[in-house]
Amino acid sequence: MGLPTLPQEANFTPVKKPFINSYAVDVMDREVKDIYTWVHPDTGAFICNSGSKHKATNFVDRYEPFRQRVEESDVIDVSEITGTPRLYNKGSVLQARFNLKKYDMQKVLGEPAGVRMTYRDSHDQSCKSSVSVEILRLACTNGMLSIANQTTIASKHTTFDDAKTFSKKITEIMDNIYKEAELMRTMQQQHVSTDKAMDFLENVVASSKRDLERVEAIYHQYSHLGNTGYRMLQVVTHLSSHLTDRQQKSDNVFNRTLALENRSQNILQSREFKNLCVPETV
Repeated sequence: MGLPTLPQEANFTPVKKPFINSYAVDVMDREVKDIYTWVHPDTGAFICNSGSKHKATNFVDRYEPFRQRVEESDVIDVSEITGTPRLYNKGSVLQARFNLKKYDMQKVLGEPAGVRMTYRDSHDQSCKSSVSVEILRLACTNGMLSIANQTTIASKHTTFDDAKTFSKKITEIMDNIYKEAELMRTMQQQHVSTDKAMDFLENVVASSKRDLERVEAIYHQYSHLGNTGYRMLQVVTHLSSHLTDRQQKSDNVFNRTLALENRSQNILQSREFKNLCVPETV
């Protein structure tokens, strides 16, 4: 089956124009040096303003080498996948998220879980060009972000042109995803008392008293996982995997999702989380 190609609406190269400061009193001062405006070539729709170093090239020019390298490398089995590329922010952001059906993490975690791969790129500087893998808990569709191992390849605008380098990096992050699964398995035995869990959720996870009520409700939702570090992992990743109705209605839902993922990632990699939820022997 392999990875799908991009939809036609993603096949465009943004146009770079001088940035015009319409508030400048003197007409000669309206064109600002080293600042530029990027627009859609067909519609003229605004994409972003940037400095002189920003390069916005066609999504296809970066996605196609990625797609081909994945299929050529034989490191990731993409013979059975679900998911399609999608555009966000009025076409200025690309996200291609795929569930890799050939990977079964149940043998490690003792419950239904798979692997999800995400490719991202943007014209408006919302995100770096990147490819990442994560464990997907199938019971709740939580994307379990990495705790201790690097599972993302990212750069400002990587082209994936070097097959040898790409294969090496993909091999590394796929090896690391299994290390993450083993780590999560040990967290299923890490005892976290209710009092310590509540203290952590209040002081590290919740952003406000109102948010604390929602976070505590999510904690109780995972009571079947016991008083464990693995349960705490689900609470944190739930927050970035399941947006509230208000968050989903945001005009910048992609940026909101990305911000939530980054926040969850920071919590999982914090000293407080590891001291509480990860066994000392790991």
